[in-house]
Amino acid sequence: MAESSHAFFRATPALFFQDLHTTYKDESQLLPNPAPTVAVLGDAHAFNAGTFRGPEGKTVWGLNDFDQAEMGSPEWDLERLGVSLYVAARSLGQSADDAMGLVEKMGKAYIKGLDEPGPSYFKEKEVSGEIDKLIEKSESKSQKDFLEKWTDGAGKLKRDDTLVEPDQKRGTEVQAALKEKFPELKFLDLASKPHSGGSTRGLERYYSLVESADRKEPWILETKAVLPSPVQVPDGDLTRGDGDKVLDFQRRMGGQVDSRHKAFRLGKIAFFTREREREKGSLKEKPDHLAESADAVGRLLARAHGSSGADLKGWIGDREEAFVGKLVEFSRGYARQVESDYREWKSRYSPAG
Repeated sequence: MAESSHAFFRATPALFFQDLHTTYKDESQLLPNPAPTVAVLGDAHAFNAGTFRGPEGKTVWGLNDFDQAEMGSPEWDLERLGVSLYVAARSLGQSADDAMGLVEKMGKAYIKGLDEPGPSYFKEKEVSGEIDKLIEKSESKSQKDFLEKWTDGAGKLKRDDTLVEPDQKRGTEVQAALKEKFPELKFLDLASKPHSGGSTRGLERYYSLVESADRKEPWILETKAVLPSPVQVPDGDLTRGDGDKVLDFQRRMGGQVDSRHKAFRLGKIAFFTREREREKGSLKEKPDHLAESADAVGRLLARAHGSSGADLKGWIGDREEAFVGKLVEFSRGYARQVESDYREWKSRYSPAG
């Protein structure tokens, strides 16, 4: 969180939604008429998309984090994404005009995406530039090279700054739950991964090295604790977490869900599983990558929102210019709040503050 104001913003979606429901409630309405209620990501930001294995085994690029999805206003996703683009651009040294240009680009892409129904990801050649290059690069990764990165060559996951030995009691509980959910898998090793994510950093997360009859080489099953969505109730109460709900929203919003995705609960904490795929990759926080993300994520967000069946085009109507203008205005205004909160947080809590 101390790295930049954008890192701080990515890690504090609950603060954002608390503000939306209180101080910024009026400012967050982009049009005079209320927006329809749709399934929203909850943690939309400039880099909450990346490459992963699509339904046909081919690498795709798209929305890849539905952990905090909930029903709500499409304005909220657009505003969180707009603020993310603005703050990220300014953190990279871009001008205010350039930052506003990115938000405008995203808003226009969203409107365009309302005419492009489909899944919340792009296949190779459906996009160009750095995203297409990333898809091609991720597609070329081999499982052998992937395993060399994460394992010690002796059938165990590496223990280093990323993966550590799990608490013995908790590790036993997690592995027992996984074996019950996946009786067809052979579990070779379990490690804890405590430093993942932004808003989910510090929550329980585990990597299991497994073998299955349908794969020639071992692969990694990721198990992740669920942080409840802050969209409606930003209290961070982990007992509200629901893995089945996460997967339902992922499926509903056009994401990829298959047999590797399952949910279970250990006591008060909910978990869901997915494969840690070799195809995983993401754009970097660079100006040209940011510009591509603004357009592509805007279009995919429209697809994801449209999956709820609401008449979003009718809601916007012929007020596209006013809609985008208000989005830019909100993003710039709330970005000032982010910078203020970031400075205050650093002065109080950051070791470097």
